[in-house]
Amino acid sequence: EGVIHEGKNILRYENSTVTYMKSVATNGVKEKVPIVKKRYAEAYMYLWPSTARIAISDIDGTVTKSDVVGLVDSVAVGTYEHVHSGVCKLYNTMEKDMGVKFVYLTSRPITLMSYTRKFLANVTQDDGSTVHLPAGLTLCHTGSVKDVLVTELIKKDPDVFKAKTLQSQLVDTFNEARTGVFGGNEASMAQD
Repeated sequence: EGVIHEGKNILRYENSTVTYMKSVATNGVKEKVPIVKKRYAEAYMYLWPSTARIAISDIDGTVTKSDVVGLVDSVAVGTYEHVHSGVCKLYNTMEKDMGVKFVYLTSRPITLMSYTRKFLANVTQDDGSTVHLPAGLTLCHTGSVKDVLVTELIKKDPDVFKAKTLQSQLVDTFNEARTGVFGGNEASMAQD
């Protein structure tokens, strides 16, 4: 406990318990009963060697076939079928044969992070054997669902957010930028 190891590390912050009163009817008698819940926040941290090869993959329209339909498919419907054919196999080959570590980038809001993590963990494709996406760091939009919809549907410039996120979260974090694999569905995402 308290040791960070290479690969995925789960960080969990537990706050004190929250107690609130709830009205409950028992045998026709209404009474207030204390409900106690423990609050926590969970984050994933990946520790990779400084020599790690990193691939940055957009989720929206690159893993999924469409930005909005891919989001609706995985969040509202709870299915993971709206993904490009062969993406799981390709990414697994990159991980296993080339030692590539993955960073996933999405304009999905942070409030939907649990759904995005579930999508990444559960999407499979069957080419004779079930293949999952490799685990990896996920960078998302820190705004609300409304902010994301404005960015995606009105401004139509999620690439601006994604470029700023990559710059601030990855490039600026490290003194020396490393050359890696980059994939996206917008030409402007590859700008420096």
